Amino acid sequence: MNLLLLRANDSLAVKDYIYYFICSEFAKRKIISLAKKAINQASISTNDLKRLDFNLPSIPEQTAISKILSESDNEINLANHKLKYFQQQKKGLMQVLLTGKKRVKTNIN
Repeated sequence: MNLLLLRANDSLAVKDYIYYFICSEFAKRKIISLAKKAINQASISTNDLKRLDFNLPSIPEQTAISKILSESDNEINLANHKLKYFQQQKKGLMQVLLTGKKRVKTNIN
């Protein structure tokens, strides 16, 4: 397994912004286009990554963008946790109803 450490130059880039950029579909396509195809695993060298060309917004703009994306990630994670909780609660309630431990009153005429 090969690993590569990327370090953001603090005067040029915000680390969180670089993380979100690398995770974007745009960056993934660019990085994949640089990869050398192989039988089992494609590879990318540091020289390949140095050839990667993209524009960086200003530091304040990168900070604002990464803050918004981070807050969005937090909201998504919270919503996923709530969803799992409610799914578990529904499962428990369905079990109680299906075993007959709890009856539902209906007003069917």
